[in-house]
Amino acid sequence: MAEPHKEIITIARRWFSSLPPLQIEIECAAELAPGVKLGLAVRAAFASRAVLRGADLSRADLRGADLRGADLPRAVQAMRPADEAEQRARIAAVAALALADDNALNMGNWHTCETAHCIAGWAVHQAGPAGYLLEEMMGPHAAGAILLGDDAAKHFYDSGDQAREWLASFLPDPIQDAALTKATDQQEGR
Repeated sequence: MAEPHKEIITIARRWFSSLPPLQIEIECAAELAPGVKLGLAVRAAFASRAVLRGADLSRADLRGADLRGADLPRAVQAMRPADEAEQRARIAAVAALALADDNALNMGNWHTCETAHCIAGWAVHQAGPAGYLLEEMMGPHAAGAILLGDDAAKHFYDSGDQAREWLASFLPDPIQDAALTKATDQQEGR
């Protein structure tokens, strides 16, 4: 095993840009993966009672981390869409991936593989490691509902065809978009 060395790890802020990033010094083997180093920095920050509000932990490896006393309800709340526009954007992002090809949406399983999921599974996958951690803590249904909203959760048990139809309603309609562009061009005399 290599000699441990000291390294300063920066924990960036994700949602609260007015807060400065955290600089945490850790002692670890130089060859550790960046996610593992970030996880060690998060553990050190938590142990020193640093405020992790808004910290970007999307690539942190927190396996085995003791987060007793962490304000997880607030962290979970921060993962909810801020407003209806963000909620619609998240569902549209899921729709774009889930409807990208015929095999990408599988309403029979939360996750079939890296490229096939149900609606909630796509939401978790889109959120990255934080989404998978949320799913591990709360279950796939609750994680999907937190990430996409309660209205989306009503569709988590739809058939494949029902889910495709619902998701398609969040994607732009190319025919309607073309008609609007043509009408706008005619109004402007182009």
